[in-house]
Amino acid sequence: MTEYYKHKKICVSSVIDPANRHNAVRSRLLELLFENDYDINPDTTPQLVSLDAIHQQTVIPSDAFVLLPIMRGKERTQAEKDLRMRELFKASSLVVGLQTDDPYMHLDPKDLQSPTKPIIIVDEVNNVKSETWKAFHDMLHGLHKAGTVKSHPDTLVTFVDSAEDVLTVLETHTKTPPKIQSISNTPVVARSVPVTMTEEGEVPLPQERRLSLRPKPDYNVCVFLSASSDNAYFIQAAYDMGALIAEEGWGLVSGAGSTSMMGSIIQGAVSKGGWTGGTTMEYIARHEGIPPQLDQFWYNDDIYTRMKDMIEASDSFVIMPGGMGTVQELFTLLLLKHENHPMMADADIVICNERNFWEPLITLIDTYGFDDYVQVVDTIHEVNPMLKKLRASHAERATVDSPVRDSVSAPMGYTPPAAGLVEAQEPL
Repeated sequence: MTEYYKHKKICVSSVIDPANRHNAVRSRLLELLFENDYDINPDTTPQLVSLDAIHQQTVIPSDAFVLLPIMRGKERTQAEKDLRMRELFKASSLVVGLQTDDPYMHLDPKDLQSPTKPIIIVDEVNNVKSETWKAFHDMLHGLHKAGTVKSHPDTLVTFVDSAEDVLTVLETHTKTPPKIQSISNTPVVARSVPVTMTEEGEVPLPQERRLSLRPKPDYNVCVFLSASSDNAYFIQAAYDMGALIAEEGWGLVSGAGSTSMMGSIIQGAVSKGGWTGGTTMEYIARHEGIPPQLDQFWYNDDIYTRMKDMIEASDSFVIMPGGMGTVQELFTLLLLKHENHPMMADADIVICNERNFWEPLITLIDTYGFDDYVQVVDTIHEVNPMLKKLRASHAERATVDSPVRDSVSAPMGYTPPAAGLVEAQEPL
């Protein structure tokens, strides 16, 4: 056993399976791990406590992650559906951690040159390939083919057919670590929003939160989409989507990047005088830059609090073409919907399947039985009519006893200054 893995902790997924087929796979794996002196970090979180729970309870204390077969189909118990949704959220979050250089996805968090922590998915039941993760596998490969996941999927996730194969991966991973294309070693896509560089060739970043004099609209749409695609059609579609949102008088919430579709959608909204706001982390901002036109901007420490703030600041959500970061954000929304979280009360999710980009994702959602939580449209021009239709249906159902979700006008923990005291800052 290598130095890195001696007496290290392996996170092994829970299993809920009335037929005990998947339980046998887990039992065999635990037996093999114990026999080979591995420690186990059991994944026993009963439900979503907070978005960053996976980071605190799973990523940081573990040195490898093993996900086991999950039940497919809609006719399942609530416990099975709960586990299935959490596993999809976890799998996507781990992949995003690799892509964004989360130091805790490395065996030595202080050394980003140290081997990454492997993500292993076991997909066999009773020595027969079950393909319960096939939809996830196909989606990941589809995003790589589309160019929104730069790394080859095999460098991000290892799919194996048996518990014995897990040991082989653990033994060989540090000897021949995969070469992952992450945010630190991938060239920056051309910025949709011009950014003035410093003399040292760095992206200048704001140091403080920024709030303009313009009030935030009563209705705000959060759009999750790619910040790395170089597809000219989708970049233009993002610009047009931003313009369409602004024309309705709605606010646009985004990940506050200046590259690719993310920068383009902000430009589109600004072109029509729309309100725009967003949040990101400093290390991502150094890569993507921050559009100077944002009416509201603030930093977050990690992707989980970033998502939380974006969700709380929005009334509905649109999923445009993107990569695994966009998938993770969608799974977060689905998980919150599934658990009836108040953040998602009366909040709608619309997938924009422009040019059939999201077909593998739509298949995945249908395969695992979560299609009731989303609406799918084929073009950006169908998004706003769908949102209006959904808003009208909420209004019809509204009663005194049915809670109506309030739009959050500022990031969590932020108290705006008294009226009349806020000064718009100079462009970044």
